[in-house]
Amino acid sequence: SLTLGIEPSSPGYIENVYRTNVVGSYGAGRYRQITSDAVRAARPFVEYRAVMDSRTRPTHASLNRKVFRQDDPGWGRYAPPLSYQCRCTTVARSADQISQANVIDSASITWEPDFNAAPTMDLPSDAG
Repeated sequence: SLTLGIEPSSPGYIENVYRTNVVGSYGAGRYRQITSDAVRAARPFVEYRAVMDSRTRPTHASLNRKVFRQDDPGWGRYAPPLSYQCRCTTVARSADQISQANVIDSASITWEPDFNAAPTMDLPSDAG
């Protein structure tokens, strides 16, 4: 019989699939919300937030508290989730809520995410 690798003896696989899909869906909704015209007008910056514990990947930690301009065409590549079981998030910010010292250009990042489901995931047109 076809099991697709899902067996009672592999709960880690099932948990990985579940968590990754939940975070991917959350990330897609968050991206859609943050990039809406109304939010972009009121909050033209996006702050990356990593959990910052012993499980945080170094690449994700390197973005913690970094701020992208919404008009930076490449910032969406770094919208969570960036890899399996990514626990990072983004927060829309206004100019008075950020430190200019934390604002970065996405072109300055020298690594690429493992994957990035949020900005490319297609949502139904009535999901908004």
